[in-house]
Amino acid sequence: MSLTPFVNLNKLMLVYSNMESWEGPMPPSVGSVMIRYSRLRSIPHALQLNLPSNFIILFLESSPISVIPDTVVAAWANLERLHLMNLSLQTLPASLTTTLTLWDVDFRLNNLTTLPTDWLTPNVPSLSHLKVAYFGGNPLPDAAAPWHLAKRGIPVDLSGTNISRIPTSLGGMNRMALAKRQVVLDDTLYCLSTIHANSFCKPLCAPGCFGYMRGDYYCDLACFTPACAYDGGDCTTMGFDVRPLA
Repeated sequence: MSLTPFVNLNKLMLVYSNMESWEGPMPPSVGSVMIRYSRLRSIPHALQLNLPSNFIILFLESSPISVIPDTVVAAWANLERLHLMNLSLQTLPASLTTTLTLWDVDFRLNNLTTLPTDWLTPNVPSLSHLKVAYFGGNPLPDAAAPWHLAKRGIPVDLSGTNISRIPTSLGGMNRMALAKRQVVLDDTLYCLSTIHANSFCKPLCAPGCFGYMRGDYYCDLACFTPACAYDGGDCTTMGFDVRPLA
């Protein structure tokens, strides 16, 4: 089906599909695309070529995409919100910070063991507009934690990573940031150690269900369990059955 006739379409949301490709093009009115739970193995042509000038929001979640080429990042130059969640990424393109002016990122549940230098360096101009950054569920070690973002007051979620300590360079702000849940370390090595099991460390209700995911109006399968109150009701409109099996 061609989307060309839909000249006033602003937002596209494709959820729980068997989509393996998407040739496009998108209507020039589209500013936001969300694709969750698909069979895409690479970035489809529709998200690479002839993109609308007002295309500023992209959510890709739960598909086996392992690489984001620099040529694709170049096509995304106008993006401000970028969520690449539960894909198969082992690295983030360094060009994300040199090409895009990002306000909101979520890279949870990939296979990231390191981050490009710009994410770990203070006062990077291209990240000066960043308001929130989520990295939960990646095996990031202490050396790859983006503490400079936290020092700027940006909410940073590092739940489920391999973070085992908080650097002394954070000074007195570390406990304040943790207490306010501005920096979230739930289910990290730091929080799982007995000595650090403080009030700011909260257990996950299910693997991969991080605190901010319940009640966010997006149906997250990882949170669709009794212990997580069935994603805080986010899946109600999807028609999922919450009754216990007989």
